[in-house]
Amino acid sequence: MDWQRIELREFCRFLAGGNLKLTRDDYQHEGYPAFSAAGQDGFVAVAEFDEPGIVVSSIGARCGRAFLAADEWTTLAGTYVIFPNTEIADPKFLWYQLDDEASWIRSGSRQPFLRPSDIQRRRVALAPLAEQRRVVEILDQVDPLRQLRADAVKKTDRILPALFLKMFGDPITNPMGWRKERLSSLASIVSGDTPTAKESRNYGNNLPWATPADLDKGLVVERTERGLSDADQRIAQVVPARSVLVVCMGAKMGKTGLAGSRMAIDHQISAIFPSSKLIPEFTFVQCVLLADRLRAASTKSTFPVLGKAGLGNLRIIVPPIKLQEELAIHARSLSALNCRRSALATRLESLFSALLAKAFSGDLTATWRDAVPRLLLALEDEGHSLAGTSSFSKT
Repeated sequence: MDWQRIELREFCRFLAGGNLKLTRDDYQHEGYPAFSAAGQDGFVAVAEFDEPGIVVSSIGARCGRAFLAADEWTTLAGTYVIFPNTEIADPKFLWYQLDDEASWIRSGSRQPFLRPSDIQRRRVALAPLAEQRRVVEILDQVDPLRQLRADAVKKTDRILPALFLKMFGDPITNPMGWRKERLSSLASIVSGDTPTAKESRNYGNNLPWATPADLDKGLVVERTERGLSDADQRIAQVVPARSVLVVCMGAKMGKTGLAGSRMAIDHQISAIFPSSKLIPEFTFVQCVLLADRLRAASTKSTFPVLGKAGLGNLRIIVPPIKLQEELAIHARSLSALNCRRSALATRLESLFSALLAKAFSGDLTATWRDAVPRLLLALEDEGHSLAGTSSFSKT
């Protein structure tokens, strides 16, 4: 098989996006797909292109994401467009290689971006067109199931707030007339610490250390990206399992999670300890629903700050403990289901990554091709089984 690695500029045309000077203000309910740096996120009245292309997000924290465009479509600023010679490269085969943020050379620090020259010099693997299309056919079998499983995890995360509203009503308008109290009068609240990075001995694997990024992974924070050493536990703020973790400063203000074990928290996070008046899962969901109010109460600056005191001033509804516990039982069931769904999604991501690695190194052998349908069938059956065990699937 004649595989080679060549630069994009050897077989592609390029164009900076946004030449029609359109913005999101020009979006309408229907029309031609419009691609911003965030992807295809709207429609406009005019088409800029009528051929297949790959739109690369060229600026911002997520620069390097790539989006496949076909038929008639338009771009906004913050994008860079790649038009492959379709006699040499299948556009979807190329997109599967390029849609990997970590694989691009980034410039800039506060506002990362991709230089046009770095995009044009990006090397990719190419095979004969027939082989490219065989690879795309295999990857296309995995990608929809992979997206479906990821969406199922997100859907599970939305069920609990909906159940809270059904049981207790909106905690802001309080249509059911529950008693309301300041959070600080119901539970102890502490702020976290961030050990100095100058002392490498502070960091290790002995104690999980939660940062705002760790609160993006569902209800319970089971694992953290970083940990602390025994030495640093003496100066870190350590909180018990089932503490409610709330980001109280910075861009992720209002993000909430539940500590899955004893862990330390960084300086941007405050923790609400379990108490006799509040069930942690109930407190967690209420904080999720009150996130906008937390953001509104923070200091109005480029780096918003609420802090422990501001969190403590939050007025929340306080139904009877028995009712709070009913919600908590549902929350624990959903959390267990979400863990299984997340594990399945992770296995699909691993399979997809392995396929990508083999596909673009020329090692996607007949054995692998024959094995993929069987693997997918087993994983799909497992996904259906999980859906069937959830009493919330139709909520």
